[in-house]
Amino acid sequence: MVLGWRAMRQLRTSIPFAFLAALLVPANASAQILERDDHLRIGAHLGLGFGGEFDFSASTELGTAETDGDLDPSVGFGFRIEQPFLDFFSVGGLFEAMSHEADADNAEREWAFHFDLLVRIRAMFEVIRGELFLEPYAAMPIGFTLGVLPAPPLPGADDSTWPGWNIGALAGLTVITSSRVGGFIELGWRHFDIFNGDEVLGRDVDYTVTLNEFALNLGMMFMFQ
Repeated sequence: MVLGWRAMRQLRTSIPFAFLAALLVPANASAQILERDDHLRIGAHLGLGFGGEFDFSASTELGTAETDGDLDPSVGFGFRIEQPFLDFFSVGGLFEAMSHEADADNAEREWAFHFDLLVRIRAMFEVIRGELFLEPYAAMPIGFTLGVLPAPPLPGADDSTWPGWNIGALAGLTVITSSRVGGFIELGWRHFDIFNGDEVLGRDVDYTVTLNEFALNLGMMFMFQ
């Protein structure tokens, strides 16, 4: 009976310590994640656009002429820098250079350059303790675009700079290792509008090109200490 009473006392004493240890283990893991997660990051990616469509309009005081069509796959690259803050957000800058080509005879590949604010909502999970982390996220790039294409957009016309704006919605997954090097994949949608003008037969003509396409980005990133 004495042994049984002592065993019961030891059991009642050990339960709170076991519960405290169970609480401390995830806390330590979270601390490790946060320790790796609050440093500046840089990254680069290869970009692919597909399923794209464009709209072109030319407007004068007499009215607006419009046309649209499909795009061949777009290709390009990008660079980014970002700083995580709080636990679920990061903010940074994104530069992208993408080449686009209309799916039409005599079409030429033209370039668009995006200078964006990049906001991400994210969560980080430790897969292998202290070694491997997964970070699913949703991202929104938004900013300024410079297109380089003929104005007016006709074969043989000289290239001109078309200013405009862009926005996107991306879902992604980053894999981060203990060496602070990782990779990411993004899939989503990109949109931009660019504008130009000319004078034809004494009348001002305003041109607008709108592009929408799906985007797939594959990249690498590095996290500073």
